[in-house]
Amino acid sequence: MHPKVLGVPEDIRQYLLAHEMGHALHRHGKVAFLAFVILVTLYAVSPVLCAWIGWAYILAVLVPYGLGDRAEFQADVTAVKVLGSPYAVIRAQQEVMAVMGESITPRRERRWRKLRALAQT
Repeated sequence: MHPKVLGVPEDIRQYLLAHEMGHALHRHGKVAFLAFVILVTLYAVSPVLCAWIGWAYILAVLVPYGLGDRAEFQADVTAVKVLGSPYAVIRAQQEVMAVMGESITPRRERRWRKLRALAQT
């Protein structure tokens, strides 16, 4: 956790822990680590092959499917289950963004729309 968020209120810390727990439950770190190991191993065998496969992976998987965004949304859904409300997650994210000095991106807005839709179901 970034030192700037250590002083946030308890409910925001609960959100942060629930969100990170979501990454662990969905094994996001393991997938990223395995992809890294494969690319490093390929680089040792053939840097050119590594470059081709790396770019193919980025263009064929990451760009169209937005795995980074999907992983963040999955972690957010876990936080919703823990906190009990998508609105609590959005409010916590807004608080963390304010502390970190971040602005709201279109990608974040899309995730918030999807979170709000969870409340409608």
